[in-house]
Amino acid sequence: MCAERADLKIISDFSYDNQVDSRYTAIGENISPPLRIENLDEDADTLAIVLNDADAEIERTTHWLIWNIPAVIDNIQGNIPMNLKKVPELDGAYQGKNDFGDIGYRGPALASSTFEKPHTYRLIVYVLDQAIELEPGAGEKELLEAMKGKIIQKGFLSGNYQP
Repeated sequence: MCAERADLKIISDFSYDNQVDSRYTAIGENISPPLRIENLDEDADTLAIVLNDADAEIERTTHWLIWNIPAVIDNIQGNIPMNLKKVPELDGAYQGKNDFGDIGYRGPALASSTFEKPHTYRLIVYVLDQAIELEPGAGEKELLEAMKGKIIQKGFLSGNYQP
């Protein structure tokens, strides 16, 4: 059961003035953004993060999956290495496979000819009451299934991007 609390606060420079900062695009530095999470529920055990393109033509495109981040880590570093299934700096949190076939973060980067309008990218933070039993390298569908019944808070940041 998801009890979405309005007071979950996600602070990041991922987007500014509703635009994705170019550092976090594949055309820019292609690095994951730093995040600070505030007002976590007292029962929070772990965090999971999903970044997707809600405006992809066929279906939502996943750009980043990371889970089992201990909730005591409320400042998540930026530039988490790609192709690293376990992140030692985040107490062994797991990264999943994005829709480009890579492990880790892949920022927005479609060619301008494929964008008729800006795409909205949503960075979703899930607060869970327990760790997820899911091997690193899993995809979004597996992650969402594994989180069922464990989500106690949820919040997001969004930003638009058009090259």
